[in-house]
Amino acid sequence: LIGLLKKSSPAAQDSALRALWHLASQPENQVHIADAGGVKPLVGILSAEGELPELAAITMVRLMRGSPDSFSLNIADKGGIPPLVSLLKPDVGTPAAQQQACAALTELALVDKIRDQIANTGGIKLAVDLLGSSIVGTPEIAARLMEHLSLSDDVDGREALTLARSTPALRDGGGTDRTALSTDRSTALVTDRTAQS
Repeated sequence: LIGLLKKSSPAAQDSALRALWHLASQPENQVHIADAGGVKPLVGILSAEGELPELAAITMVRLMRGSPDSFSLNIADKGGIPPLVSLLKPDVGTPAAQQQACAALTELALVDKIRDQIANTGGIKLAVDLLGSSIVGTPEIAARLMEHLSLSDDVDGREALTLARSTPALRDGGGTDRTALSTDRSTALVTDRTAQS
């Protein structure tokens, strides 16, 4: 499966991503995917065209949840932050890719060493822009990303905290539950595409 991510047709990559997404639900498989070198090709696909970046980001989110910080650091070390931040731009990522990239960055921002990288690549401003998204779930995920970035004690963290406090989603305390609902939609999305293929 990892090999298909590196050199194959977009259709084969799509199928491999969905298979990895399902496999990543098991902690032992998360370790196997990382040990097999799965992070680097996932990062590479973030810059692809079409729906592949969205699926790569969804897979990253599942791989990071319940995993040690080392997995998130591996994504950052393999260059995953810049393409994920770039997908937040409306002229780069589709609305669905924007949402899933934002979810991946939200997971990454739980690691202190990664917060500065997200801020330094323009993640704060782009997250603020997504607060006004009309896509269901995206504003709440963006607000959660802002909250995580605000955990930093540096200047960028204080900037994120100031901006986060000004957002209705965080002031109202509605981020967590709505983000979970968005995750459920991602599950349905991948499952539906798998059934159709």
